[in-house]
Amino acid sequence: MLYMGYFSFDGFTDKPVHGYFSCVVEADDVDGAMDKFRALLDQTRKETDTLQEVESVYLDVVIELKQVPSNGFLAHKISREGELETGISTALPEVNQTMAQAFTMADEGKELEPFMSF
Repeated sequence: MLYMGYFSFDGFTDKPVHGYFSCVVEADDVDGAMDKFRALLDQTRKETDTLQEVESVYLDVVIELKQVPSNGFLAHKISREGELETGISTALPEVNQTMAQAFTMADEGKELEPFMSF
């Protein structure tokens, strides 16, 4: 079974930082998925720079993917009040492109255009 984990974190560089990330693992059950999430995050912290500023990680939710409807589904949403602070967004850090590929929709240095408006 596939499991998606949605995490938040806090840490410190020259000032406090916080953020969110998601992971996907394959496991027999949710307990096995949580073990794999821990191992993945530990390995990522030890072998890459991706989580170096992170001090604490919080598991917000785990989603078990039993099946995906043909029209898809919205898996996770975060909403905040106020203006969006500056930040960095990275898709598939440290992931081999033979496993997954990200398609960037914004040119570097240009403002992101709405995908759709209501």
